[in-house]
Amino acid sequence: GWALRWLSQRNLSAAELEQRLLAKGFDPDEVKTVIDDLLEHGWINEHAVYDAVIRQGLAHHAGPRKIAARLQRRRLDQEWVARFRQTESREVDWQEIAEALLRRYDKDDPRERARLLRRLVREGFPRAVIARISESWDDAQAAADHWEDD
Repeated sequence: GWALRWLSQRNLSAAELEQRLLAKGFDPDEVKTVIDDLLEHGWINEHAVYDAVIRQGLAHHAGPRKIAARLQRRRLDQEWVARFRQTESREVDWQEIAEALLRRYDKDDPRERARLLRRLVREGFPRAVIARISESWDDAQAAADHWEDD
């Protein structure tokens, strides 16, 4: 009943489904049996949850630390989180994603630049990416100052 209804609406990890069923007051032994059956029959697909969290995070310009936190929040096994940190996060061009965010902000306005830097930190982008974005503004400002002096 409840388990299939929830799974038909959204991919859930086994731990998320277990938590929901226990919160509804179902017997822990019954919950374990149901989850084992659902896993065995492929109704719970943790790989699909993993892929969806990463896809959604990248679509919303989240950084690697934020995506890893979302994987943990979805109560995926630590092996999935470690897999993301060790492989997938290294394959993503975080600089490109940060630059896509940069286009949404007025880089000539110091307040807008500060807002973007705070967002990059909040979204969990690597420090090196944030530093390169900040340095690119400093280089652009220095070039602008140079042309104004002539």
